[in-house]
Amino acid sequence: MDSESLTLRPFRVSDVDDLILWAGDEQVTRTIRWKTITSKEEALTFIKEVCIPHPFCRSICIDDRSIGFVYVIRGSGADRHKADMGYGVAAKYWGQGIATKNVKMVISEVFKDFPDLVRLQAVAVVENIASQRVLEKAGFTREALLRKHSFLKGQLKDLVIYSLLSTDSNGAVDDEENMKQPRFYKKHIPGYVVHLLIRSKLSFSSKRIGCYWLTMFENSMNYAKRCQAR
Repeated sequence: MDSESLTLRPFRVSDVDDLILWAGDEQVTRTIRWKTITSKEEALTFIKEVCIPHPFCRSICIDDRSIGFVYVIRGSGADRHKADMGYGVAAKYWGQGIATKNVKMVISEVFKDFPDLVRLQAVAVVENIASQRVLEKAGFTREALLRKHSFLKGQLKDLVIYSLLSTDSNGAVDDEENMKQPRFYKKHIPGYVVHLLIRSKLSFSSKRIGCYWLTMFENSMNYAKRCQAR
């Protein structure tokens, strides 16, 4: 996907035909709070009364054609330091990195527009692994499983909550760069291996982990034994 053709902008009334293509698709709406739109009139009303007046609701566009949405809702009062984010992309564009790229764009825009914002958070239905992966690739930290937290389309759902803080080093990192972060290793590799990797400054992609694992494990066990002998 050409990054130059991928943009975020406010919704327009002229987006009505494009919006109904994805907002009328139950594959897209089944994991978000928006109800499935069934007519052009309903889509037009939704754009005029919900999308356009919203303080931060953006159309995800390819060549200026709407293929999804992303929104941010600021907290108020005691919650004014945080905001909630949601997003969705037309099913035909799933698996192309579009949602991840747009979430990264939103991160940059939101923290610039709201300098007093400290926490940006998002939730995903527990079975929506793809959405969770989007947040992780964009630099969000998985915090907790919220059991039986919210009703969605009439069903009580478990949710996973993620957050990104303004004090985090650039949350939006590429896959290859994300592999270099200690937090990746901590999720997948025992602590003494993490220490060994950091000390030796190894860097490798996820596809190479299997090739290196046996050697790393052997070296890490030797290192652990030396630590115990000290």
